[in-house]
Amino acid sequence: MGEHTTYHILHKIEPTFREGFVTLDDYVKVATVTFVTPPSTEDAISLLWRITNSVDGYWAQQFCNIKYHDRFIMEIVGENHRSSSVGDLFCNGTTVHEVAPFGFNTHQVEGEFCNK
Repeated sequence: MGEHTTYHILHKIEPTFREGFVTLDDYVKVATVTFVTPPSTEDAISLLWRITNSVDGYWAQQFCNIKYHDRFIMEIVGENHRSSSVGDLFCNGTTVHEVAPFGFNTHQVEGEFCNK
């Protein structure tokens, strides 16, 4: 079996809907997504944005089920999470993709920043 790619999704505890992360203490992990077949970084963060920014229903109920397990496995941490928005983070190892008003800001950090 090939190597899997894992992303951690972190939401600001008190969302400001502005860019700029300072400390991990300002965030709570809401989900971990492991891709069965690793997509490109752009495809991965675009999919994470699309599935966690929903208006039609609670995103965790829509995407944390067996029919998506051929593409990815999503583990929800906690419950009743809001949709992802500006300032939230999609992390993969030492790369942090911060949701911006248009697209993402990418930051390189030391260590496993989002693995709390």
